[in-house]
Amino acid sequence: MPNLLFCVGKAVADVGLAELAAVAGGDPLVAAGLVAKVAAAAWKQWREDKKQDKLNEDVLDAAKKSFEEAKQAAIDVARQVTPDPELQGYVERFVTLVPASIRASLRSPKDPTGTSVPDHFAIHDPDDLVKLLPARLPRFKAGDTPAFLRGWRLIEQIGAGGFGEVWKAQNTRAGNLVNAVKFGHGLSEAEQTLLNEGDVLNRILAEGHHDGIVKLLDVWADGDAVPWLRYEYIAGGDLAAVITVWQTLPVEQRLAKVLAALGELTATAAHFHALRPFIVHRDLKPSNILYDPKAGRFKIADFGIGGVSAQRSLIADVSKSLTAGAVVASYLRGSHTPLYASPEQRAGGRALDPRDDVHALGVIAYQMLTGKLDAAPGTDVEDDLKSHGVPGELIALVKSCTARDPNRRPKDAGELNARLQAVPLPQIPAALPEVIPPTADLTAEAVVDSFPCEPSTAPAVVAVLTMPVADPTPTPSESPSVVGGIWGKVKRLFGGKKGERTSVAAIPHAVSVADEPDEQVEPPRNESQLAQRDAVSDLLVPPTQQHTAGEQRELELPGGVQMTFAWCPPGSFMMGSEVGWEEPVRRVNLSNGFFVGIHPVTLQQWKAVMGTNPSHRTDAPTEDLMRPVRSVSWDDANDFCACLARSTGLSIRLPTEAEWEYACRAGTTTEYHWGNAPGRNRMSCLDSDSSSVDVMLYRPNPWGLFDCHGNVHEWCQDWFDADYYERAPATDPLCKDGEMTSRVARGGSGLDSAKDCGSASRMAFEAGDANFWTSFRVVFNLD
Repeated sequence: MPNLLFCVGKAVADVGLAELAAVAGGDPLVAAGLVAKVAAAAWKQWREDKKQDKLNEDVLDAAKKSFEEAKQAAIDVARQVTPDPELQGYVERFVTLVPASIRASLRSPKDPTGTSVPDHFAIHDPDDLVKLLPARLPRFKAGDTPAFLRGWRLIEQIGAGGFGEVWKAQNTRAGNLVNAVKFGHGLSEAEQTLLNEGDVLNRILAEGHHDGIVKLLDVWADGDAVPWLRYEYIAGGDLAAVITVWQTLPVEQRLAKVLAALGELTATAAHFHALRPFIVHRDLKPSNILYDPKAGRFKIADFGIGGVSAQRSLIADVSKSLTAGAVVASYLRGSHTPLYASPEQRAGGRALDPRDDVHALGVIAYQMLTGKLDAAPGTDVEDDLKSHGVPGELIALVKSCTARDPNRRPKDAGELNARLQAVPLPQIPAALPEVIPPTADLTAEAVVDSFPCEPSTAPAVVAVLTMPVADPTPTPSESPSVVGGIWGKVKRLFGGKKGERTSVAAIPHAVSVADEPDEQVEPPRNESQLAQRDAVSDLLVPPTQQHTAGEQRELELPGGVQMTFAWCPPGSFMMGSEVGWEEPVRRVNLSNGFFVGIHPVTLQQWKAVMGTNPSHRTDAPTEDLMRPVRSVSWDDANDFCACLARSTGLSIRLPTEAEWEYACRAGTTTEYHWGNAPGRNRMSCLDSDSSSVDVMLYRPNPWGLFDCHGNVHEWCQDWFDADYYERAPATDPLCKDGEMTSRVARGGSGLDSAKDCGSASRMAFEAGDANFWTSFRVVFNLD
């Protein structure tokens, strides 16, 4: 059966040389109609008898092609579909861009690479196929170095729209310097005049950089073949992709994210509305709002050219010069300007007014709340938003923003931002298991057996455990060994008495409470409690119910020493970063869940298993039992794993490098599990004069893991290879043959700078070295 690229190439060739030559680099509206025509023809041949999963396989196969692979595939297709060399050139140029266009369409904060199919993804008809194809036949091709774009090489087309085409460009002298370049095609004399007279671009540059605006770096000069603009490159996808992802979240979480995003966007718009004279974007829409994963925020793009793009789209809407397929594609890309344009813009008004942007922000808010990229607020907006759990204050604000009468709207984004602050924040469940549902097992009697409390106290304990928790992390005044807000409540209820051990075996989905370092563990009060504790410790028995991320289990070591593990479910994540040994960023799948130690192995735990103190090899004596064990080589760490495995029957081992980063990130995408700024009181390398500190002094990540950033380097299974990420398999990677005798270490240490302690940071040490700052944590799987 023909694959997607062949069918697209055949459809392009069938269009014919004359029509292709007329459209290339010309009017975007005509180009959009041609692409819709290509999609219809390609769909007819591609669909045949293929099931949806086969269609998805074809899409992913194309998306994963590198530029070189895409170009070679395009050359092969061109030769198969036409003998005409000139027509082959057009087919090759278009088909070469299809993989990049697919990646742009699938790209999201969850997968910035765009090489995985979202859960909601499906292709039902030609209109669905349109959104995967380049929006126009490009004027340029990958590898071009336009003479007027001095020092830059075009490497991948990443977008197209009313203004022209957008390319990812690489500096020819500094290969790591990457920007985005937008080219204007087919501009009329009136549009050229509008750009020049508006002078918005120059004013944006003059006002300096604002964090919420995609940074404009350079613009075209007189005499250049086409107008162009060079921007900073943003890798995280646009708001349209984010909106789709948000619809899978619980109502409270979705509302919180929408309010936070609206707060960012209105604050940014308030900045340029407050300038004198004010600046109005006039083309705010999801496709012009990009998510920057590095900064962890949204940024507005296309200043100065929004008026041109919007005007083109509105004219096309009135004249019906866009085909149905092209209109649907613009809906799905969050780029259909007429949806966001104010009534004054639709009527052809040229007067600039900040309330045009306010109207667009109201429509965007509606789409973020409902997930409907193909709709704007209508007469039933109140009922519609109520059905999505939106509070009345926010409904009223959306309605006022999109009012037909501009005088009923907030006068500018500053007023909108102020009114937004008055909307109450929803109560967000904790990242760790936050509400323990009442069950038949959670009775007062079970609580009495499980907790050291009087029978009269048990109902209060049940009430505490079933309350929602807003903050899953302990405050500095709480014991650092209390994991999660639920257990902070329990500790406060019992007064945190020393000498008392809290067992949680009888409570479903519970997170265990580690003992204070200076507490003396007393034996269980009765045989029932002993049996419950053993049930928790007996990790050889596979669970009868699904584990939840962060769920904890305890393993008892000799001498009553405990080792606590947290569950990391199978899943995928974006591994690496865009610097040095950590690149390239790519999606990694872990097919098996695993339990991981909630902190590095302590000296107390080492001595319980091995009976020695490896730190005595150095001149720095220590008997700090709650500090990570130090001065252990990679071989020493594996000896510990082997010894513990023999005594427990568990497959104790070091984590792979991918498992370590997955557990450290715990679903986050920022540089550290709390965000992108290092921050004091969060990582030991910024808060201690010592090379290491006691474990669990700093807040845990969302899965309850401590000391992931900056206490000690932690050994991983992998051999170290600086280039391994470029060739590593996407599923369960493990480097088994690295450079010389070096092994990977993760997490950084108290002797390193903050930048070396990020979630993706990796270092290499000789496997036989036992440096004072090297340690490890262990994992095991349930068979």
